[in-house]
Amino acid sequence: MNMRNSFLTAIFTLSIIGCTPQDTLISAPATTAPISTIPMTYETPGEMFTGKRSVSYPHPWMQEEKLNLTIWYPAIKPANYTGTAAKDAVPDMSQAHYPILLCATKIANEFAIHLVSYGFVVISVDGQDSYEKLGSKLIDFPQEILAALEYVSRDMPEELVGVMDTDNAGVLGYSFDGYNALALSGARFDPQYHREKCREVIAQLDDIIPPPVGWWKNYMCPQNLDFSAIVGDAAQRLAAPEDGLWQPMTDPRIKAAAPMAPEGALLFGKRGLQAVRIPMLIMDGTADNVCPYTVESVPIYENLGSKEKTLISFIDEGHMMVFDYRQKVKMLHFLVAFFNVHLKDSQEDAYYFSEDYVNQQPGLHWGAYSKR
Repeated sequence: MNMRNSFLTAIFTLSIIGCTPQDTLISAPATTAPISTIPMTYETPGEMFTGKRSVSYPHPWMQEEKLNLTIWYPAIKPANYTGTAAKDAVPDMSQAHYPILLCATKIANEFAIHLVSYGFVVISVDGQDSYEKLGSKLIDFPQEILAALEYVSRDMPEELVGVMDTDNAGVLGYSFDGYNALALSGARFDPQYHREKCREVIAQLDDIIPPPVGWWKNYMCPQNLDFSAIVGDAAQRLAAPEDGLWQPMTDPRIKAAAPMAPEGALLFGKRGLQAVRIPMLIMDGTADNVCPYTVESVPIYENLGSKEKTLISFIDEGHMMVFDYRQKVKMLHFLVAFFNVHLKDSQEDAYYFSEDYVNQQPGLHWGAYSKR
C-alpha cells in the first residue's frame, strides 16, 4: 500500500505485494523437481496444458471503461510450442466442465498455470493492484470480480462454450487479492468494530509480534475512522441494514475461498467474519509484518463462521514469501488439494491439507502458531 521495500538491493527494488503501490511478482525458473523435504503431492505441475484468452465486457459502473479479463483454461498444446501458456489455444474438452477460480490477473500470473494443469479454469480481472490507502477499492475490486463471474456466466466467449462450470467457483488471492478472496467469501464490513478495534490496536501497537511496518498504523487506521468516508461513493453500492453490518459481497456460486497473507480482521470484525459459511483455507507467514500475522490471519481464522476452515502457518516466513519458489510450490500444493475437495468433491485430498499432513512438513504449522 504505501511502502517500498528493497529486496534484491543492488539489482532492483521490489515493492511488497498488496501493501504497496505498483508491486511486482517474481517467478522462479520452471522446474518439475520436488523441492520439499517431504515431497508434496501437488507441488509439481499436472498434465494439462494452459490456454490463455483475453476478453472484455462493459464495466459494471464506469460507463466509459471496460472490464478486461484473462481466462486461463486447459488446452491442447499447439505443435512445436515451447511456452507455458498459448494465446487462444484450442480448449482441451477431455475433462470439461472445469470448475473456475476467480482472482486478480496480477496473482493469476503466479498461480494460474499450475492450477490449470490440474483441471481448473482461472478467470482473472486485469488492472487490479495494491493501493496506497484504504478507499473505494475495498469495494470496487471484489465487485469487479463478481461482475466477471456474472458476465462469463451469461455471455461466454464462443470459443470457450462448454469448457467451464460457472456454477462451481472458488476464489483465491495473495495480499491485496487475499483481501478480495476474504471479502468474496461472505464477510461483512463492521464499521463500528473498525473504529473501536483501531483505537485498541494503536494503544497496544508495541505489543504486536512481529511489529508491523511503520506505515501500517496510518494505513489500516487512518485519522478519519468514518468508514463511509473512507470508501467514499462506493459505499452506496452496499446498503447498510439494521444490524450495523454492511451487505456481503459474494455469490452462491462461490463455494470455497483461499486468502493468502490477507488483511481484513479490523474491517470485518468478529461479527462480520461470523457471516462466512463457505470452506476457507488461509495461508500466511508467521513473520508477516505487512499484513501482520497476529493481527490479521490468526483472528480472521479464529472468528470465521465456516465449519470447515484451515490456517496453514509458514514458520518465520514474511509477507514476501511468495517470492521464494520453495514456499510458493507449497502454497500451490495446498491450493490444488483444497479446491479439489470443495469444487471437485475429491474428498481423499482433504488429507493433503489436514493437521496431520501439514505438521509433517518442515517449516509449516497447522493452525495458529506461537513461539511462546
